[in-house]
Amino acid sequence: MAVGFFLHQLRSHPTISVTSAGISALVDHPADTHALTVMNQHGIDISSHRARQINQQLIQNAELILVMTQAHLKALHHLSVHAKGKTFLLGHWQDCEIYDPYMLPHHAFETTYQQIELAWLTWQTRITTCQPVST
Repeated sequence: MAVGFFLHQLRSHPTISVTSAGISALVDHPADTHALTVMNQHGIDISSHRARQINQQLIQNAELILVMTQAHLKALHHLSVHAKGKTFLLGHWQDCEIYDPYMLPHHAFETTYQQIELAWLTWQTRITTCQPVST
């Protein structure tokens, strides 16, 4: 959901690349039907999304990595020394984690969408103007 939201918000910034990868991804699986529905209700089509696994190359090539939970943050730091200093919680500025609503009811996906939207508002300027992030 987050990658679809960010791609939608950054469509007028063609020089900014956004991609998605998971720690325990169900590789090549599409987005959950509840995620598709919620995103469509907000005018965002994520029907082409397919899950993929995070790897060393993606980590090394990234300038900024946003993760949803502290567990994801720790896993990436353990996976690669290149993740340190450029990996942050999506909810960093709200000091919160955003939990994956996978296998939960529809309303949980709407809650996640709202959390992603709120987090975006605080990341937007930093991403679009390349402002450094401090911890």
